Formats: sequence, C-alpha cells, structure tokens
Amino acid sequence: MKIGIPIMESTSATNEIIAPGFNHTPLLGIYDMTSNAMEMMNLEKENYYGGFSDFLKDRDIKTVISPFYSPVVLRLFRIMNIVTLKASGNDVPENIKALKEGTLPVYTFSDALQSAAANCDPSFCGSCGSIC
Repeated sequence: MKIGIPIMESTSATNEIIAPGFNHTPLLGIYDMTSNAMEMMNLEKENYYGGFSDFLKDRDIKTVISPFYSPVVLRLFRIMNIVTLKASGNDVPENIKALKEGTLPVYTFSDALQSAAANCDPSFCGSCGSIC
C-alpha cells in the first residue's frame, strides 16, 4: 500500500516535515508500506498532464496523511476512494509509525469545515466570507 504525504521541506531522508496541506507545497512524499521506503516527488517538476488526481491514481496511492484538507480536496479524495488520515504533528517518521500502529484518525468532512472556518486567510483565497 502506498501513502501520499505533503512534504514542506526535505532536509534529509529521515527528517521530512509535513506541510499544512497538499495546496501548500509542490513536494509529495510517497511512502510504500511494503518496501518501507519513501520516494520524494516534486510535482512542479513532474509536468504531469493528467492532473493531481490522475497522478495519485497512476501511482496507486490509496491513503493520504495531512494535517488539513479543504472540503473540496476532501471530497475529491472521497470520490477517488482514497482514505484521508489526519496527521499527528508535522514529523513524517512519527506519523508513519502512528499509521502502522493504526492510531491516526480519519479526517472527516466536519473536520474540514471547522478547520477551514478557523483558518480562513483572505490573502490566500480572497473570499474569507465563505469556506475556502
């Protein structure tokens, strides 16, 4: 099983930091539970013409871990039958450990609405009167 994780920065193979969400970084970590290996992808350099959803599908990513999903992104992942897990902190190795232990909670639509309302940034989407 492969897991997609938005990566803020990659200072070494064992010191990745989880980005606030998939829309905050071009870096995607793809963790393969079978081989216990992490592959780093720079989505800006990939020039993947099918779009992000096809990129995930073509790489057989069935689960994603992130601290935040917008309601729209959450809906897309649900349509694609991708499990959305809520990150615990921003340390990648700790979140992979929690994934293996089964302690990461599922990120719900209610979580997305609450987080979007609490973290609305008008400079980001320009429409603070609605949920981004």
